[in-house]
Amino acid sequence: MHPLQDPILSRLESVSDALARLENTSNEFFLVGDGYGKWRGITKDTLRQAASKGDGEETIASVLRGPPLPHVHPDHALDIALRRIGTAPFLPVVHRAGFTKLEGIASLKDILETYRKAH
Repeated sequence: MHPLQDPILSRLESVSDALARLENTSNEFFLVGDGYGKWRGITKDTLRQAASKGDGEETIASVLRGPPLPHVHPDHALDIALRRIGTAPFLPVVHRAGFTKLEGIASLKDILETYRKAH
């Protein structure tokens, strides 16, 4: 697990505002919080496409596709994280008592490196 360096987007934020905040970031995939403990992901490309269609003032929630991202807790075993990550670029690591509190993220690379060190 490592800290998230990129901004967390809000589902209520406009597409245009989100793009402006992400202008100087090099990553392409970002977390979107819903304020209730469900975390979703969105790409810059999805935001750009929405803006180019004239949906820049729409909320991020209106352009999100797919289910919420799976999450893990800091005390979960590596095999749980490995099973849950699927094709996502990373998993949100959330506080066990409060799913809205992001502790960090875990990428496939993080999971595999931790596994290699343990074995």
